[in-house]
Amino acid sequence: MSALTYALVLLGCSDAGDECQALQAQQAAFATRAECTAQIEAALNSDTANRADFPSVLARCEVRSAKASTNRKTAPQSVQLARATR
Repeated sequence: MSALTYALVLLGCSDAGDECQALQAQQAAFATRAECTAQIEAALNSDTANRADFPSVLARCEVRSAKASTNRKTAPQSVQLARATR
């Protein structure tokens, strides 16, 4: 059984939110969901989010296994989502 980690990911999205792409930023990893979600507001107020050329920026915590985070592969399950619109 592999250990889980949570990655905080920023996404730049269209107005409708149906087309998104990952913003180039260091993805922070956390041991617990609570640690990850506690950092969402700060991520949405970061330079990376503020400089993004998108109408909306999403932040979400994604579940990753220890092996997957080494390989930079993301599990499909998102555990938290927040949006900042401009």
